[in-house]
Amino acid sequence: PDESIPIHLIKIGKTRGRKNFKNILDLRDSIKKHGLINPITVSRKPDGTYLLIAGECRLLAAIKIPWTKVPCYIKENLNAMQEKELELEENLQRTNLSPYEECDLMEQIDTLKKEIHGHKTPGRGGKEEGWGIGDTAKLTNRSIGQASQQINFAKKLKARPDVADRVKKLPLKHAMKEFDRILEAERLERLRDAGHLEVSLDFRFGDAKVLMQTIEDSTVDLVVWDPPYGIDELEKTTSDTKSGKMKAADNLSQKDAIDLMVELLMEVERVLKPGAHFYIFFSFNNLNDLEKNLTIVGLEFSDVPIIWDKQTSTTIFKGYNFMSGYEPILYGWKPPRGKRLSKSCKNIIQCKGVPKKEKLHAFEKPVELLANLIKLSSNLNDIVLDPTAGSGSTLSAAMQTGRRPIGFEIDKEHYLRALVRLQEEQEEIKGAADG
Repeated sequence: PDESIPIHLIKIGKTRGRKNFKNILDLRDSIKKHGLINPITVSRKPDGTYLLIAGECRLLAAIKIPWTKVPCYIKENLNAMQEKELELEENLQRTNLSPYEECDLMEQIDTLKKEIHGHKTPGRGGKEEGWGIGDTAKLTNRSIGQASQQINFAKKLKARPDVADRVKKLPLKHAMKEFDRILEAERLERLRDAGHLEVSLDFRFGDAKVLMQTIEDSTVDLVVWDPPYGIDELEKTTSDTKSGKMKAADNLSQKDAIDLMVELLMEVERVLKPGAHFYIFFSFNNLNDLEKNLTIVGLEFSDVPIIWDKQTSTTIFKGYNFMSGYEPILYGWKPPRGKRLSKSCKNIIQCKGVPKKEKLHAFEKPVELLANLIKLSSNLNDIVLDPTAGSGSTLSAAMQTGRRPIGFEIDKEHYLRALVRLQEEQEEIKGAADG
């Protein structure tokens, strides 16, 4: 080192690249034991102070020892731009920068170099002059694509610090995707609020095994499905409502329910986009069959189900067993896994069921619950599919959250009741947008 300098004379700039100092105490202990192997670098200022160029962690660790002086390399006669240039280049050589710190430093270096040399333009004799992304990539030992990606992401983070706070804990690759997803969702929300986003509804009467074949491969963003369970006890415990009795297609025999599951799961795998999520309501009686067939068709799922807490009992207490008050939901995805949930959430969701007098279908699920799942796993204008739509609640939730629903129903009475309600809701949503 050139000399040891009193620590109180060393100033730290406000725009330095490093933001994380979590290992300071370990570094302090190492310096106390072995000494400062790599002196810090400073620039001498006219007023007798020094500006830190490289070694902020080492300086902070020395302060905590506590030292009053620290060994330094001294740079002379640097202007402000040269100081910043040297600081950025030296900091980028460190191996323990976070990915976000790297992006920030890359953007600062690129901006500073362009201020010094000007933006790259064609010069005399066809020779380019100035500084471009290729120069930054070469200086930092990166490909042009990687350098461009890091610099652009740093600019996005600075332009939208509110979104940056939402993604900063994610791995960099996922953060970049999530950042773009959030911005796209905001754009679609603006279109919706302005009445420029079409409220679509594709609800068809017929056999899902046939109608699913009309959907193109890898076009669906989310599947929310409440298939027939094939459990005789359900018909004994489910009372009729004024809207009509349970229909044969609502429950099916165990064999027919499994056969339907097998056929439709193959179609679900085909139509889902890679990475897209699905939610399937199920009974623990048929969980083994469901998991086995999901694995056969190549879909992946969470080992732990989501629990829908209905906040009330759904069976009568007879003194021998606990009363039931929940329903399980299987959460899964089409590989490769890459899509993230829109927010953190527990795997227990509390939501009251649909009051009996308001039900169109014996097993109707509340729109609030379905909308919650839809918002967790899809974006505005995404396609949401329910292969056996029943009362149309999933389609209703999809419309109300600005998605594009597709659904099928094989029972004509269920279909017509649901269609009337969905068309009324569609007009209400359109009217609200126009108003």
